[in-house]
Amino acid sequence: MAGRLPLVVAGAVVGLAAACGSTPTTSPSVNGTNNSTLDTTGLTEVQIVESRPLPPPYDTAQAILDSPADLASFAQLAQQHHIEVSVITQQLQPGCTGGAEYTITVERADGSQTVLTLDECGGQSAGNIAGDATGFIEDLTAQFPLAAPSASPSASAST
Repeated sequence: MAGRLPLVVAGAVVGLAAACGSTPTTSPSVNGTNNSTLDTTGLTEVQIVESRPLPPPYDTAQAILDSPADLASFAQLAQQHHIEVSVITQQLQPGCTGGAEYTITVERADGSQTVLTLDECGGQSAGNIAGDATGFIEDLTAQFPLAAPSASPSASAST
């Protein structure tokens, strides 16, 4: 799993870029609401990264889901919380510092990838996740505890 660490770091960078106004790469098929249901077919890996920029030191935690059972649980939670990918990424109102940034990178057997982002700060939530985003993150982090990158090569080892 050591070879996967750069992808996790890249996922954290994408999460930071999203917080700074960049739009993460997604490949949704747009429906009438400018959202598309998260495609959970053919999942091969899901990386969940949480970053907390304040107070120092900058903390990052992660979980990597790669077992069939963990991937099935992820898909079930996405369906339960009606998770969709929004074409328009919402931004936090200016002036918010601290909070938590979540980046979820979904990889599929066909090589496609979707990056979901959620920023929470001062009672606000923003990102490209539509549906019950906060409940989804709460359930994900409860079911798949996040740990420092060096301490958690995969979620299936801890479940």
